[in-house]
Amino acid sequence: MSNNNIDKKNLNNHEANDITIKNNVNNNDIKYDSNFLLHELQSKLLKLEKKLIEKKSHLINDEEQYFNRKKIILEKENKFSLKKIIFEILPIIDSLERAYSLLIETQDKKKPSIKNLLKCVLQSLLLTIKKFKVDIINSTNVEFNPNIHQAISIQKSNSIKDNYVLSIVQNGYLLNGRLLRPAMVIVAKNS
Repeated sequence: MSNNNIDKKNLNNHEANDITIKNNVNNNDIKYDSNFLLHELQSKLLKLEKKLIEKKSHLINDEEQYFNRKKIILEKENKFSLKKIIFEILPIIDSLERAYSLLIETQDKKKPSIKNLLKCVLQSLLLTIKKFKVDIINSTNVEFNPNIHQAISIQKSNSIKDNYVLSIVQNGYLLNGRLLRPAMVIVAKNS
């Protein structure tokens, strides 16, 4: 064989070795790259799962808060749904109370049945509104409270403390603890 053929053969062998080495390197690179990509994809998938779980948790919390708010609103509406009706009944109660007071003041012996009937109607009406959580503000000798009392006059008094309710001019009313109408009162003032 000539040197030229040997050189060609060696050259071909070297080229073949280079190609084999490159193929091996590329195969290793591919294996390395595919493992790396698989790991990256798994990592990203886990992150997405965590985000989805967090979003689901937030949605559940938001939904619970929404239903709690709705429940509170409905409870308030139920508690105070009678407000307008009771507010309309209050003048009737006031009229009955004034009529009863007038009958007591006149003490007409001919009209005891009217007085008793009026008293029964008034008590029945007051008991009815109490069933619906209406409280009457009609206490005297209690400290004046601007949240439930409306002072219409001040009178001197030695028997009741200063700034205490001396008398009730018109009853006040609370519905489930919320003021419907303040009591009109006369407040005591010591000399």
